[in-house]
Amino acid sequence: MRRPYKIAGGSFAAVVVIALFAFISSQNAEAAWWNDTWMYRRPVTVTLSSGSTTDYQVKLALSSLGIDGTGNDLTTLGKVNVDCSDMRFTNRNGQKLSYWLEDISDTDDNEANSCNSSGYVWVKVPRVSSGDNTIYFYYGNPGAASESNGESTFVFFDGFSQSSLDTEKWTATGSSSIASGNLTTTTGSVYANNHVTSSGVNGYAYEYRNKWTENTPLGYGGLQIADVQATSASNSAGDAVSYFQINSTAGVSSVHGNVSTGDTTGYDIANGWLQYTATVNVFSVDGFSHDGTNVKYNSNYTQTNSYAGAWTGNPTPYLSIGHFYGSSAGGTDIKTMATDWVRVRKYASTTPTLEVVEAEQSQSNAPVAYWPLLRSTLSYEGHALRDLMNDADSGGVPVLHMTFDEGRISDNQCPDGSVADVCDVTGSGNNGTSNGTMTDSDFVAGKIGPKALDFDGVDDYVDIGTPLNSSSTGIKSISLWIKPTSASNQYIVSNYDPGSQGFSLFINSDSTIGIAWTGSINAVRTTTQATLNTWTYITAIYDTGGTGGKIYLNGSLSASGNLGTEQSTSNKVRISGRWTSPNAGSAYVFPGLIDEVKIYNYARTPAQIKADYENTKAYFPGGSSSPAFVGADCISPQSGTCDVPLQFDGVDDYLTLGPGTIGRELSGAVASSVSMWIKPVSFPTAGNNFQLIGAVINGAYAGPVDYKINADHTIAVGGRSTGADSHQNLNSIGTINANEWTHILGVLNFTGDSITIYINGNLDNTSAKTFGSNTYSPGTPSGPDMIGNFYNTSRFFKGSIAGVKIFDYALSADQVKTQYASGIDGSGAGSGGSFGEDSGEARLAPTDGLVGHWKLDGDANDASGNSNNGILYGDTTFTSGKLGQAGSFDGTGDYVSVA
Repeated sequence: MRRPYKIAGGSFAAVVVIALFAFISSQNAEAAWWNDTWMYRRPVTVTLSSGSTTDYQVKLALSSLGIDGTGNDLTTLGKVNVDCSDMRFTNRNGQKLSYWLEDISDTDDNEANSCNSSGYVWVKVPRVSSGDNTIYFYYGNPGAASESNGESTFVFFDGFSQSSLDTEKWTATGSSSIASGNLTTTTGSVYANNHVTSSGVNGYAYEYRNKWTENTPLGYGGLQIADVQATSASNSAGDAVSYFQINSTAGVSSVHGNVSTGDTTGYDIANGWLQYTATVNVFSVDGFSHDGTNVKYNSNYTQTNSYAGAWTGNPTPYLSIGHFYGSSAGGTDIKTMATDWVRVRKYASTTPTLEVVEAEQSQSNAPVAYWPLLRSTLSYEGHALRDLMNDADSGGVPVLHMTFDEGRISDNQCPDGSVADVCDVTGSGNNGTSNGTMTDSDFVAGKIGPKALDFDGVDDYVDIGTPLNSSSTGIKSISLWIKPTSASNQYIVSNYDPGSQGFSLFINSDSTIGIAWTGSINAVRTTTQATLNTWTYITAIYDTGGTGGKIYLNGSLSASGNLGTEQSTSNKVRISGRWTSPNAGSAYVFPGLIDEVKIYNYARTPAQIKADYENTKAYFPGGSSSPAFVGADCISPQSGTCDVPLQFDGVDDYLTLGPGTIGRELSGAVASSVSMWIKPVSFPTAGNNFQLIGAVINGAYAGPVDYKINADHTIAVGGRSTGADSHQNLNSIGTINANEWTHILGVLNFTGDSITIYINGNLDNTSAKTFGSNTYSPGTPSGPDMIGNFYNTSRFFKGSIAGVKIFDYALSADQVKTQYASGIDGSGAGSGGSFGEDSGEARLAPTDGLVGHWKLDGDANDASGNSNNGILYGDTTFTSGKLGQAGSFDGTGDYVSVA
């Protein structure tokens, strides 16, 4: 038997390796910011009047968190992703908490549909003590993927999101099936193979979201728990049972409760008492709780009845859905039921109260750009890597996205498996067919990514194979880049024809932009012109009522007005031109270049449109010049998921960020800091260098960021503050090794006239430099910013680059250590996460014989891999440490207990 031991509060029963602590009396200190890629947070107070509980699931209404359906709704303001995918929760110690966004969708298992003012989120809090307890709601990371997970949040959970029944959890005795996120049970029972708690029936709530789809046949149906898997008619076996089931009488929809102590036959606590009357085909959240004194029934979070009594001996329950006989139900007929999800959660007779007690807090130290360059951050279209600080694809995925990066006009293998002239990269199958005299030569250098499509203005157009008129694929937003060569009333994107109406986006003869839903040309029209032979970014919003029609040019609202009634048509969408009646041929075709056509089935927000325009994703150049996710490296963050960084071949591989990307993000900054992880395979020959990241301005000059590897294995950090400034440069003193991950961070201080270099979190070199300006003023971009090479040169880097962050201020020495400790993926998994044996991590901490390693970087988890995770007690907080963060103990009641 292993005895528990404490960190900073008692004696140790094992020899351990522990990160250095900072013993600071800070019982009431504000919690440190959890992750610098999240821009906002709100403290939430959880108050418990008496007692304490562990691993408790707290229910938060999204309306209380600011997703309230008003004009200041956080999703409307663009601060929270429209699908709530950037939602995160921590406790005061910075420990990330499991959560589940409650699925309230009737037709699918898409939790994103629940990100609205009617929704809830459940958060698993490790410990809730008497008095006030603070947790934090973090948001504001456009590139974050959802981590909503019922399995990790609740004691027992199934959302039925798979295509068939999970036979490790369940056994079906009759007819059941899973589709669209719902378990449909027609006969018999679906019962749990194992107990659904580990400590008896008391102290838990047993709930499901369910509807009955008929009430005509005889037969019961509902949610049951029992101390055995097979129960009996009228509980003739005298088992401990709790039932929540619909009446068996045909045509009757009353829902009843039955409870027995297990001391006698029948139901001695509640005997078929009515709870409520169900409406056929309407979902409700039903369940009951046991606290050792009472059994309480509830529907849609409102108590229906409470019955005094408890199961004798507090036995551990089994759970079943369908007929109440459980494993002995066989094929007994029931009233067919559809179950969206089922769960078991902790229950306290005194429920904690919740309050968002403080206003929004902003993160002032976040990077302005962050490219992890990991396979997990590959955008859905497969030709770009996301900038997690300014993702141009925040919100829902478009129903159509054409990049025009194919490079040829036919026989392209599309993501949906079909072959087409032009592909819809979302995988939705809305692929295009070229018409007119289009050839491979019409793929030319693009605005975003490697290619755009050149339309001749005579007969070139692309037809989309799908009308895009259903409610799920309807047209609400269109965005694209255009570079017109002339203007004379041409349609850019349209499905309009005079016979059946439709929508239109067009350019007028005076180069203004117009949109319409009917034959009324220019229902909404800009006064601003699209400049000929220059790229212009257009977003058109098609919405009904008032000023629902909007046109944005280069990220800013340019015109708005009433579009009238939406017109429905079966015409296919056409890029360049419109249909001619009776739906044959094309007219008013567009002359010029078009790139990155996207159609959404929702109205993009102003913040999303601005992010689309200021696209800072890293694009693959295409062909043999694209780096790949190859090699043996496997980054294993705390979640345990393997991820792979990019590898550059040193021949022609690079990533492009688009002209002026870095300069735009640093405009007006008094300093710039760049953090990145590199693993070089080889080094340049004498007199040469390899480019890590660089921006080109005013011809062929390096802009605000110029980072290289020299032939002597040192790092060169340089740049300039203005386009007219002289280039300043500093070489590192220390060297880096081949085939080892190294963290480098450089600071160009324009106001302080200095350059500083850090390697693996430690100061390497600093020197006074003379910059021409105290703030950065962007020059004229003369080519794309690049990672892995410099524009119009052959400084190709060979190896891996990952975790690239750009800050618009000078990081302090402590902040540099935090960046180093956070690892490549930002999880805090250590120096670059967990790599293969060649990574060099063994130099940082020996692992032979290690049984426990508590880094105290925001939590008390064991980093040794032996799962000896700790629990924080008292008011233990975290602060900047020797390596990453450190535990801060007040000397009176703070400690970490390891079982």
